[in-house]
Amino acid sequence: MIYYPQEDRAGGAEEALARYVAEQIATYGGEEELVESGRVDDVACAVANFVTDAVGHGAVPGRSLILLASQALSSVGERQAARRLLAFGTGLVRPSRWEFTGSQDLWVVDLREMAGLAGAGLEMAFFTGLLAVLEMIANVWDETRGAGVLGLRHVTSAAAALFGKGAPRQHAGDLSREIKDLCARKFDSIRSRRGWTSTPVIMDLDLKP
Repeated sequence: MIYYPQEDRAGGAEEALARYVAEQIATYGGEEELVESGRVDDVACAVANFVTDAVGHGAVPGRSLILLASQALSSVGERQAARRLLAFGTGLVRPSRWEFTGSQDLWVVDLREMAGLAGAGLEMAFFTGLLAVLEMIANVWDETRGAGVLGLRHVTSAAAALFGKGAPRQHAGDLSREIKDLCARKFDSIRSRRGWTSTPVIMDLDLKP
């Protein structure tokens, strides 16, 4: 997404950016206490001021604004909100629908994005980040007491990002199995702590040849 300030360049662009950032924080990362505290507006204004000084009033990639806002939230101690904003605001995690899941809620984790954030060769960072994401989004299944579906997308792309483009195709299959096992163990742990009666079904959404 590219965000274009619509207001007059001389006066309203920075305010428009601040409103946009505040809306993203409130939508994806904001908890009620955070929104009511007024810190969202402070963070949004700081990000808008930084962007305006750095790049002027031209087009700004929405993803860049999300990343900056996440960093700003973390710097003021709002780490949970920062992680939620990073996950949901960048599309790393999103709700979806798939006919095979029936009426169950499907939440999709984009593993290619996860691998990109971790960096090439950093498998440990990738798995640590995945565990953090599952912990962070667990409340989306609280209402159903654990019933639902976790979809894993772009396993092959994630394997390429982690192991290099020339990695054997088997690495993608090995990574998929390892991720599913890791997610299953994490969900078992979350179930006992949150009082779930079941755990989300884990599905590899990559199309198979």
